[in-house]
Amino acid sequence: MASTYTTNLKLTKQADGENPNSWGQILNDGVISLLDDAIAGYQTITVGTTTTVTLTNNQGSGDQARSAILEINGTVGGSHNDIVILIPNNSKSYIVKNSVSYNDATDSVVLRVAGNAGSTLEQGGTALYVTNGTTVMPVTSNIFSTIYTSVLTVSTSAMFVDNAKANFGTGSDLQIYHDGSNSYVEDAGTGLLVLKGSQININSAGDEAMAALIADGAVNMYYNGSLKLATTNTGVAITGDMVASGNVTAYSAAEAKMDIQDIANPLDLVEKLRGVSFKWREQDKENRTLGFIYEEVKDAIPELVRESSKGVKGVMYQNATSLLVEAVKELSQKVKDLESK
Repeated sequence: MASTYTTNLKLTKQADGENPNSWGQILNDGVISLLDDAIAGYQTITVGTTTTVTLTNNQGSGDQARSAILEINGTVGGSHNDIVILIPNNSKSYIVKNSVSYNDATDSVVLRVAGNAGSTLEQGGTALYVTNGTTVMPVTSNIFSTIYTSVLTVSTSAMFVDNAKANFGTGSDLQIYHDGSNSYVEDAGTGLLVLKGSQININSAGDEAMAALIADGAVNMYYNGSLKLATTNTGVAITGDMVASGNVTAYSAAEAKMDIQDIANPLDLVEKLRGVSFKWREQDKENRTLGFIYEEVKDAIPELVRESSKGVKGVMYQNATSLLVEAVKELSQKVKDLESK
């Protein structure tokens, strides 16, 4: 009885009593070596001048179609835009690396079984494809209910479809996902959500600064890319208007103060101040407002001015209230003294 061959890999099946003097050699060449190709064989297929490349498919001997890994190289485009790689009509899996050079976006390389629909290879990609002998299907995702591993390394990207969550912690305490409309980082379990880093930036999709949190430094908040609020070692620096819908209360307990003294000659100090009407150069340019000039106040009453670490010069208007109260009291006493005469 003559040898036969397996359906898919075309391995040699020797009949009883056949090849008594060469049975071992045929087993090695027609089965073991071919299994090695099917499991780990690497074939390079060059395309170019023809529109169709048919992989060799031999029974009991080496060929291209049996190899586990195919690398397609060469050039497509110019005289024709499509090149078809024909594989045998039996079930098999292939790892395919597409190293073909493309002339333009209309070019393509297609893996197919003759007479059936094929699968277009991703340009520059490496992927796993399976065929049932008619249809070629890319393995676009691998689905496992649970994966246990000490280290998981992803070389390019991991795809999570909408509402598929990346869970961290035994009780899925931290969850990262996209619900089709919005993206979420959710602390769904016990403990706190802690972000660690020497500096943590929050930027827009266009990389515009929104917030920056700096270790042992400032917390900066931005509007339309411009810094509006920054914490400092002495408090908070605000650029622009500050509008409060409630009371603004300043800490003023006696226990926090030392070297307390009455304001001497408050009326004389008030007379050194000059109230002015003005417009800002960079903000709210259309509206006039009232206030003092920093440099004038600094010369007259230096206790009412401050300069920030970034060189911003300002007047502490709220602190001027105590001076005005004492000036009014002094003026009131003068009026009483005149009235008593």
